[in-house]
Amino acid sequence: MKIIEKKCPNCGANLKYKVGEQDVHCEKCRRDFAVEYDHQIIDPEVALKAKDIQLKILDDFEKNQKFAKVFVFIVIAIIVISMIGVAIGIITQEIDSRKRHEEFERKQAEIEQQMHDGDDFSDGDFDQMNEEIMRQMEEIQRQMQNNNYSGAGLD
Repeated sequence: MKIIEKKCPNCGANLKYKVGEQDVHCEKCRRDFAVEYDHQIIDPEVALKAKDIQLKILDDFEKNQKFAKVFVFIVIAIIVISMIGVAIGIITQEIDSRKRHEEFERKQAEIEQQMHDGDDFSDGDFDQMNEEIMRQMEEIQRQMQNNNYSGAGLD
């Protein structure tokens, strides 16, 4: 900063102070004085520095605003994309579930129709399956009797 020399109003000695200081002390008479500035008279160097500081503050503010806008946009975009992904997942699961249900109902209807019509089962096939089931049940009953399980009420 620039140092300005002025005279003490009390003793006339030179006073030294820096621009911007509020108080001045006289070394000779040891008195203190308040400094009153004329705001219309401004040092051009100080005015330029003040203007540079203002411009830097405004530039920083604009940069921060731009950053904040970009940041908010990115966060919103991520949220929207996530929501779309969840919605697609739910829709896909629903479609798959409906397809499986329709396929199950179609197969069930086919089986019921086949059983009703007897298309897939000839009388010989049905009789053979029935005989096999009966044979297995008889075998289980024999094993139970041989192992004395008949008294347990299982036969």
